[in-house]
Amino acid sequence: MGGRAVLHQQLEFLTRTVERPHVDIRVLPDRTGWHPGLDGAFTVCMPPRPYPPVALVDHLTGRLAVEATDADRYVDIFAKLKETALEPVRSVEIFQEAADDLSGGSRAAGSTVQEATA
Repeated sequence: MGGRAVLHQQLEFLTRTVERPHVDIRVLPDRTGWHPGLDGAFTVCMPPRPYPPVALVDHLTGRLAVEATDADRYVDIFAKLKETALEPVRSVEIFQEAADDLSGGSRAAGSTVQEATA
């Protein structure tokens, strides 16, 4: 939605966002095919011990909090997705390449890719 200009702005935003120390954005490569992340959006919250993980599952009318062993399933899925995804540096390169393609140019010489940390 919004066309090429909006997509370009979104990609540039992602490229800047990964510079924050608490942000880790990774791309799942095309070769991945089906993966459990396709079943829908979710967020895994890992509160400090002794509290168990909680999964927040988005659905049509809101968000559901899942706890206990059901949340552990989401923790496992998240770990598998992270293993399958590209490294943060390569993911940022993909955002930059796509943004460059949309703008019809290439990044200025000397541009660097910022590595995101988990």
